[in-house]
Amino acid sequence: MKSFPGTELIMINKLWTNYSHGKFGFSIQKKIYESILNAFQDMTKNREAESIAVDS
Repeated sequence: MKSFPGTELIMINKLWTNYSHGKFGFSIQKKIYESILNAFQDMTKNREAESIAVDS
């Protein structure tokens, strides 16, 4: 299979999210990924700021 229709992915996501009562689905996974990414970026920025403060 070379490609998977986007409309089918949207439908799968809607069904998955609906029948899992919002616990699972591609969109839920994306939210979790973005949340973890943001937390990691914030942690990295804080560590860099602490390192600069200690070095000064």
